Amino acid sequence: MSKIEELKSKLGVSEKTILNTLEEINPLRVVLTEEFRSDEKGCHRERSIKRCMDAKIDFSSECNTIYDIAKTVIKVINPLTGNEMVYKRGGGSMSQHTMTFVDEETKDEISVTLQSNSFSFNPKK
Repeated sequence: MSKIEELKSKLGVSEKTILNTLEEINPLRVVLTEEFRSDEKGCHRERSIKRCMDAKIDFSSECNTIYDIAKTVIKVINPLTGNEMVYKRGGGSMSQHTMTFVDEETKDEISVTLQSNSFSFNPKK
């Protein structure tokens, strides 16, 4: 049974309603599912993000991609020294992710906590 058929039969919603909600789907989630199953070498998250960016399609981050997106768009500068800080460690849950950056010269640390949907990519078409 397809997902559409399952939703129709179990929830009693029409196919038209289901198809109209497709615009609410995060394209990154769709690509992640395909890339995860791929035999291609490398990080499936990075490949997924790149595919969405290359396609110039709107997408948002989610819990499993927040770090991979953040490392490409966040540059942390130590406000005391002006040095660029490097990613040291991180972790999180389904709703948020904390990233800690360190100034390699002074060993100062800055932690940044982001919600799973903190990033939205909206390219000019």
